Amino acid sequence: MKEHFVRLKVGLLEHIEDSRVTPTMMNVYVIVLWQADYETGFWKGSAAKIFAAWGGQLSLRTIQRALEALCREGYLKSFHQPGQRHNYPVAINKYLIKSGKHKGYWLNASDTTVPECPVYELADDENTADTSDPTPDSATDCVIDRDTTASSTASPVARILDSRELEKEFRGSQSQSPDAGLPASTRSKATAKSKAKSKHSVDGRLKANLAEKIADAGNGLSFSMAPLGLKPFLEDEQRAAFEELEYTPDLDSPLLTTHFIDAVVDVVADNFFHERCPANLCSEVIDRCQEQIENGEPAYWPPDFEKHRDRLRKDQHEAERKQRAAAA
Repeated sequence: MKEHFVRLKVGLLEHIEDSRVTPTMMNVYVIVLWQADYETGFWKGSAAKIFAAWGGQLSLRTIQRALEALCREGYLKSFHQPGQRHNYPVAINKYLIKSGKHKGYWLNASDTTVPECPVYELADDENTADTSDPTPDSATDCVIDRDTTASSTASPVARILDSRELEKEFRGSQSQSPDAGLPASTRSKATAKSKAKSKHSVDGRLKANLAEKIADAGNGLSFSMAPLGLKPFLEDEQRAAFEELEYTPDLDSPLLTTHFIDAVVDVVADNFFHERCPANLCSEVIDRCQEQIENGEPAYWPPDFEKHRDRLRKDQHEAERKQRAAAA
């Protein structure tokens, strides 16, 4: 019986020692190597596929972060397309081909611009191919011509527009009132209904645009669970964090992102020894998500979460007013 094994580069151990590769990155990388196509050096998968391979022992968001880090450090190159669902091709940099017509060559993922036209380079021997640097040298022995006309595929996060554009559209549409320039006495009930209907339409467009951006990023909780055939769920720590905020998320909503869930958990953990009201915790979550968005991450939060924060603030101010009145 033929034995199968996962081949690891010696240089990878050095990267673990100097903390360039974290334990989580290593756990994810091993699964990618195990499931890779031996003849091409490509892995076709997703965070959900690794989640299943680990039997749910790693959270989806943890896996997503590890994949992003592996791509950022040059170990992998993702060819995920906006709106693409389920598995997508990922090139494994310097993967030594074990069988097929390219046996003895390694995959130059950095110079590969499209998965249909991979770039391979001749490896003198298996030991010399095991350099500790994931970035390949200049390609001089390419088996397949490079496609110089095809632009490299940017990461899904890089293609996401800033959420401030959504906010600008939302506020701009709100300012276009049908009663602009008219005295208050001329406003009718019909106009008020029209205004309410217009606002509802704007809310619908805002949510639709937000849902589209989250779908492109692929970080919606329900989207991440779908390939596994699982119903969206929260872990115990996540559920407890939301209880601190007095907020119950809609797990089936396409507007609930794993980034947002992580932000809630992190904020609650950071304030464990501080007595902060739920409204202030919600505000910190929004601030943290906004900071991540400005750094290019799709950390969108559900619109009803901000409304929840505003209700908590209103209730808090009302309670404080009553306390001051009673003290007087």
